[in-house]
Amino acid sequence: MEDMKDWVGRQTSAVQVVEQWPLTGLDSLIGEQSECRAVDAAGVIHPCAHWLYFVPAVPQSNIDIDGHPKRGDFIPPLPQARRMWAKSEITYHADMRVGDRIEKVATISSLEKKSGKSGDLISTTSICAMATWQGKKSRLLFTAIISLMTTAYSPQRQRSRLSGRFL
Repeated sequence: MEDMKDWVGRQTSAVQVVEQWPLTGLDSLIGEQSECRAVDAAGVIHPCAHWLYFVPAVPQSNIDIDGHPKRGDFIPPLPQARRMWAKSEITYHADMRVGDRIEKVATISSLEKKSGKSGDLISTTSICAMATWQGKKSRLLFTAIISLMTTAYSPQRQRSRLSGRFL
């Protein structure tokens, strides 16, 4: 992709309220035996429970072959079809609480071509920040550096659309 560098600096943002129901679902999944709860008595959510928010919801027709929303809006329309999470580096600055109105801003910071065992791939790194407001004052909750890799599908690992099994 010749114009990859044009995508560096692209941003997307969204606002959401930290609701209780995803946390209740996470607690149900973890089970009552666990000492770890998704939210404490003061309404502070577990640091990793931030993954429950800002989940993309798109019409079925806008879902790509890899199950993610089609690329071309925030993520560039790369020729590789398979997206993989590579890593996240998260720094927490403050607690996130049930009822907080939070904003997530993601910025593409780099796109790099690389080669791996499965062939050519592209590393996309974005910087995400979440903040909440108390009156007119912003409070930074956390920042994260998230890296994704995109590569071509391996014919041996393509999922059959009919059976749902790996071939």
